[in-house]
Amino acid sequence: MTLTSVAGCDSIATLNLTINDVLTSLEDVTICSNQLPYNWNGIDYSTAGSYDVTLTSVAGCDSIATLNLTINDVSSLEDVTLCSNQLPYTWNGIDYTAAGTYDVTLTSVARCDSIATLNLTINDV
Repeated sequence: MTLTSVAGCDSIATLNLTINDVLTSLEDVTICSNQLPYNWNGIDYSTAGSYDVTLTSVAGCDSIATLNLTINDVSSLEDVTLCSNQLPYTWNGIDYTAAGTYDVTLTSVARCDSIATLNLTINDV
């Protein structure tokens, strides 16, 4: 671009324009529910979902980071009612012959300690 200076002389201005891309990142995280809240970029998250945060890169551009948070439950409850002639009842490899509430600690496929509870009710024949 050619301009005229205050002294009436031609002046040439050159613009070197560099455009930096917006940076994006994606982080997939799976945790056990007993590890909540999950802190990411200074923010605590307590529910599963997809979350975006806009940051500033070292070049001064917007940087969008996305968190995909999956939460695996560590407990389960199973209510079972049987007739007494159906005993013993086998649950998680253990035979039960009396009514009651029973807990067993297992490791889930997500490597979470998981507590499974059986509420066993037995009706007489």
